Amino acid sequence: MDTSKVTIIQAYEAPAVPGWIARCLASVREWAALQGHDYHFSPEFWRYSPDWFRRRCGTELGPMTDVARLYMMKEQFERGVECAVWIDADVLVFDPQNLNIPTEADFFGIEEVTVLSFDDGSTQISPPGVNGALLGARRDSSMFDIYLDAVESVVRDYPELVLPRTVAGPPLLTQLAKSHNIECLTTVGLFTPNILNEIALGIPRLPAIFAKSFGHKVAAANLCHFYRDFLPAGTAAQYDALMHRALDQLITTKGDVVNLHFTC
Repeated sequence: MDTSKVTIIQAYEAPAVPGWIARCLASVREWAALQGHDYHFSPEFWRYSPDWFRRRCGTELGPMTDVARLYMMKEQFERGVECAVWIDADVLVFDPQNLNIPTEADFFGIEEVTVLSFDDGSTQISPPGVNGALLGARRDSSMFDIYLDAVESVVRDYPELVLPRTVAGPPLLTQLAKSHNIECLTTVGLFTPNILNEIALGIPRLPAIFAKSFGHKVAAANLCHFYRDFLPAGTAAQYDALMHRALDQLITTKGDVVNLHFTC
């Protein structure tokens, strides 16, 4: 039986892996080795979602992601792992020395602030929430069981036929955090495509707005892979090239392309 203290878990199941996703996965794998954590990757992901849950979700992959990662974590607990940490495949670690996780915490996620930009130049900034792109729990965590039950319940009981993509994701975690103790890392930022586009092109406007709105220096970022699923036909290669340029900037500067705009 595996009795490792911490295991980092990732999965990515698709016919092909975009090159920038492969770079993200490598960055997490290298960071895990640097931290002395075990690392587990699976090319199979959707099978971890219960059959009834998959049937209820239909073609909506968002909730299936939310539940499958929990069952992957649960599998690690059953193998004897004391702390399991799920990290989405589109999370890039660009400053590995400054990404530390609270492995003694019962249950933890990451703080999320979303900066949206519109064609007229205006922006919309969300209030802080809780995101599970990086989600950790200890084997005896009661909060883990509470969240798993909440994910399954909200999907089972949702009154409409079509489920929202985030029905079991950040809004649910944010709601649970109002009545339960969920520790949040503040070193992982959420970068929307508009922010990543400006990072790639060397435009400071949105990176500065994000840094000032989030209020914390970041060592890693959630790169919102789901946007790729909604691209117009024939534009994936262009989008992937832009993502590579953004990753180059983040890795080369260790995040300073964003963090230099942070003010205490």
